[in-house]
Amino acid sequence: MKKMLVLGFFLTFSLIASVPRTEFSSPSAYLVIEALNDNVFHFEVAAGKSPGTKKPLWVSPMVSKQPDTYSGPAQFNRSSDSVETTGYRIDVSKTDLCFSIYDKSKHTALTTFCPEKVNDDWKGMSFDSGFMTNVYGLGQYMTNVRTADGDWLSRPAGSRVWEPGPYGNVMEHHGELGGSPGKVMFPVIFAIGNRNDETLYYAFFLDNHYRQRWDFSKKHSKWRVDMYGDQMRGFFLVGKNFMDLRHQFMELVGRPQIPPKSIFGLWMSEFGYESWGEMGGILSLLRKERF
Repeated sequence: MKKMLVLGFFLTFSLIASVPRTEFSSPSAYLVIEALNDNVFHFEVAAGKSPGTKKPLWVSPMVSKQPDTYSGPAQFNRSSDSVETTGYRIDVSKTDLCFSIYDKSKHTALTTFCPEKVNDDWKGMSFDSGFMTNVYGLGQYMTNVRTADGDWLSRPAGSRVWEPGPYGNVMEHHGELGGSPGKVMFPVIFAIGNRNDETLYYAFFLDNHYRQRWDFSKKHSKWRVDMYGDQMRGFFLVGKNFMDLRHQFMELVGRPQIPPKSIFGLWMSEFGYESWGEMGGILSLLRKERF
């Protein structure tokens, strides 16, 4: 508390942190939610007793911008079972700590996360598909090499599960047309949907570097993600369009430092030449253009 003398009267007010943090508890687990700004929410859910709300939630090395460096939301309200910013509200069930993200301007719940098996080593969360019709993200491995469509929901039901390997991130190569990338995990999804002719967007970044398994096989029902780790932590990002979500995500995890193109000079890259004639033609073109 802090006191200020104004015209002979003492006014007392609380010093509120720029990033508000609040906790919810069930008989066996806890949920802590941080509102980093009006559109970015950070959460931690785990078994046992809550660590409290005095310190920022822990983040892995995947996160560049620390939670306590955010400006906080323009407006923040807390009730016994919800937290609320200007445009969004998170409703929490005290029984099982399921929490729903509600878009106030579109009068729509985007999804509901439900933690499960929080006392087990292999724990997880289910989350509703809601009105979402497309999901992008996770690995860079394309199940169909003849298309660049990375939508998980456009794949056959048996191909909507993503688990790179038995131990987590691995560079397992699978031969396709002579070459393919390794299977590795990028634990972020971007979901897009539609309701009443309004487009809905959100991103979910799971801040977990252990083995994971994502399952979208039930296209119009509950999806889920399972993982190892004592706590389940993540970021929920909302925005007006896909590029807005990408901007927020890149601000969170950081942008790679890339030197200017000129420093690389000339690059010629081929998996292989089909003939001496093909290589000779390219060589002749380079000489013609004075390379």
